[in-house]
Amino acid sequence: MNAAVAGIPAEKRNTEEVEFVHITGSRLMRCVLDHGPSVLLAIVLLMTVGVACTGTRAAPQSETVVADAITEPTPVADSIDGATWILETIDGQPPVAGTRLTLTIHGPRFGGFDGCNTFGGQHQSGTPVVEPDGSISAPEFVITDAGCPSDAVLDQANRYLEALTQEARAQVVDDHLHIVNDAGEVALVFARDDNRVIVRRIELAGTGWRLVDRDRIYGQRPTILVFLDDRAAVATSCRDYALGYTANAGRMRILYTRTAGSAEACSRDAIDREHLFVEDFGWANEYSAHFVQGVLRSLRMVVRTSRGKTLTFAPLSKLSLPDAMFDGQWTFIRSLEPRSGRPGMRWVEPTHAAPGSDITAAFDGQTVAGELGCHQYVYRAAGGEATTLVGPNGSMSMSEATLSTNNTCDGQADFSPRQRHYLDLLATAERYHVFDDRLVIRTNKSEALMFRAEDSPPPTRPAPAGADYSIKDLEAWLTAVEEAAGRDSGIFMTSIDERNQRLRIGMRPLRGALERMEAAIAASDVPREAVVIEMGCDADGLSRFDKGESPNQAFLAAISYSLEAPSQVAYGETVHMNLTLRNISDEPVLVPMGGIPAHDFAVATADGENIWRWQCGQIILGAMVGETLEPGEELELSGQWEQVDHRGEPVPPGAHLIKGILEMEHPERLVTPSHELQVLT
Repeated sequence: MNAAVAGIPAEKRNTEEVEFVHITGSRLMRCVLDHGPSVLLAIVLLMTVGVACTGTRAAPQSETVVADAITEPTPVADSIDGATWILETIDGQPPVAGTRLTLTIHGPRFGGFDGCNTFGGQHQSGTPVVEPDGSISAPEFVITDAGCPSDAVLDQANRYLEALTQEARAQVVDDHLHIVNDAGEVALVFARDDNRVIVRRIELAGTGWRLVDRDRIYGQRPTILVFLDDRAAVATSCRDYALGYTANAGRMRILYTRTAGSAEACSRDAIDREHLFVEDFGWANEYSAHFVQGVLRSLRMVVRTSRGKTLTFAPLSKLSLPDAMFDGQWTFIRSLEPRSGRPGMRWVEPTHAAPGSDITAAFDGQTVAGELGCHQYVYRAAGGEATTLVGPNGSMSMSEATLSTNNTCDGQADFSPRQRHYLDLLATAERYHVFDDRLVIRTNKSEALMFRAEDSPPPTRPAPAGADYSIKDLEAWLTAVEEAAGRDSGIFMTSIDERNQRLRIGMRPLRGALERMEAAIAASDVPREAVVIEMGCDADGLSRFDKGESPNQAFLAAISYSLEAPSQVAYGETVHMNLTLRNISDEPVLVPMGGIPAHDFAVATADGENIWRWQCGQIILGAMVGETLEPGEELELSGQWEQVDHRGEPVPPGAHLIKGILEMEHPERLVTPSHELQVLT
């Protein structure tokens, strides 16, 4: 039997194959084996026949406190399913101080946290855990063995699981869940967790986040979290960590963590606080993307742990992507490679060119150049300026690059194996992401290279010159500006840039949006130099849809597509646009979707100059799987244009060209023929 094991701190997690110990009988007895902190014991609990557990320490027995019995059963399955329940009493007494025990039930599945470990399982037959009449049938389940902090907590955990797995009945009383044993006694009382993270769809792959840690619980250094793909992530603080994770429908599990890099630059306190973050995040249980500050503006990712902690992350800046990539030099940290036969990635051994030396890289559209100890290297586009190695949209195409090197010192005639490995990986690069002061390059072999910006300012838009401001002032000003701006649709993001000590406001290119924001800043008595306003698109981002490949012929034969937009509009009138796809085949067709949102609309002048894109300022978090259209079914994607350019400035009347775009599996992109729109005076 295989089982997903989750919620174990880094120092107690082992990714080798695990042994399963079958434990049965009328009373649950936890097996606590002395394998040291790095060994994981996954336990399968089967409630069928009695089997003794040898070499174990049984939980001490305690008296049962008889609580008031509930004698009138009521149907409860619907009101229990889907909620998270927090234990309030066990045998009539509150839980041990500092523990938070939980229970969740979803039809045939149930799980939770017993104060020491995470557990979960399901009925393979589909039988619900709680029947309509309230009777409970516990399925087989697995439980992690991360250890208990004390005998009292271990005893509580055993009594908790025993109450859930014995013959029992569930009842809901005043929005509390009661577990009643076969003697009619209330063994467990739960309260509904009203603070549970509201699940909203968010794809984490390809996103980067910075821990919002106002109280400096985890130290002075910023903690950065980058999700490379759907199974691998990287966290950085004092050092860099590779993490394996699963995330689906708002549930998250951290499978393992592996550290890399030296802690020489970190103080003892910084290392201790880093360990605290890794352990806390290792218990991640729920996640969601939502907006804070009362006005729907500031995007945050909230992670709740099974131990009751809440971690909040703000998105790392991805604005001005080409500038961030091409501005300055990057120092190579380490490479990652897929783990053999297992999810996630692992750090490759240190790749220094020589003791005390670093590998560096600098990028522009046609070259990638840097140093490897005694060597200088340059990858150059074979086709000259007509060929782009590094695109402005996160793409890299190194297949057309030629490599030249130069040995700058004696005693090292050839590349070391590690230097050669770096060059070979770089030659297979196909995508890049810039997250604040981190650069991640993905290869066509599912490997990754991670760089850190050199000691120059981070590769983000520079803050205006002026005085430094306290975080307390910035928080007050942010609230004031948001209240003055109200629910202005031109604002897509507000945040505090702690590094530069400024407010950052992201704007969509809508008519009058900049003017309204300037007025809101003035009305709030906020110093103008304390605010950085960024548009959701720069000039380079307008031409991204011009690059890419057409979908394959089989897809084009099965799908018809059209762009619907008016031919004439009055000056200043909002232009409504629809991109419609229809399955014209006799079979279901999967339409790949390459973003959230995946569709876009682009506007150009009559002579083809790109001036506006609908996605400017849209929050794109990652890739979607796609939509399946049944025969004859249509998919309609919409947008609107307020007759402005990418800076929000009104465009003059005259002829304009509109295209509809659907981002598919990279590098495929569906682009409609140009539709001519006449803006009348």
